[in-house]
Amino acid sequence: MQERDKKENYFSSLITLWIQSGDPRAQIILDSGAYAHIFNDN
Repeated sequence: MQERDKKENYFSSLITLWIQSGDPRAQIILDSGAYAHIFNDN
């Protein structure tokens, strides 16, 4: 597994857990497109 893949899996898990925890900031981050930015930031 490449380092980049591990990083993406980690962020996916983190975001999923964060949303499930009900933190309102998680929705704001997704709405702002920061989630996409994390994956596109080389």
